[in-house]
Amino acid sequence: MKNTNSLTKPMVVSKELEKIIGKKKCSREQTLKRVWKYIKNNELQVENNKRNILPDVSLSKILGKKPIYFTKIIGKVYKHLSEEPIKNVKKEKK
Repeated sequence: MKNTNSLTKPMVVSKELEKIIGKKKCSREQTLKRVWKYIKNNELQVENNKRNILPDVSLSKILGKKPIYFTKIIGKVYKHLSEEPIKNVKKEKK
């Protein structure tokens, strides 16, 4: 039986996001974990309020250049994920 959970389904990652997480395909769940790992490894959280993120140059291509509250990250990241393309689609002849 196929897993139909939308959080664990493999998604195609945009080139900008791929530079952050290091994968071309990744589930939503794993993508968010990798983005958070990137944020923590690069110390992008505001020191006195860790809920706010200060994007660096690479992350600003995903989240924008302004500081962002942690709950807003999900929507911004999900815009860089898409369904896997359908393979072997034949074009109809006219």
